[in-house]
Amino acid sequence: MKGHEDATKRFMNIRRLQCHEETEKAQRVKALEQVEAWGRAAAVEVTALAVALVETASALNAVKRFPTRQGALVMTKNAPSAGEQ
Repeated sequence: MKGHEDATKRFMNIRRLQCHEETEKAQRVKALEQVEAWGRAAAVEVTALAVALVETASALNAVKRFPTRQGALVMTKNAPSAGEQ
């Protein structure tokens, strides 16, 4: 009977270790999946930020090209150039 009990204990210990290893592996896989999801989300955010920056720069350039007041256009046209001063 002692041999049977020892074999059962060894089997239970091996099975416990296998379960522990399976749990650790599942946790690593889950953590890796979470990191990948965060990476994808960060890439989307970075892309959106880059698009917003380009759009902002384009809008600022458009604003610089156009006078904001009627008088500004006249002043710009009538203002002496650096060579004329």
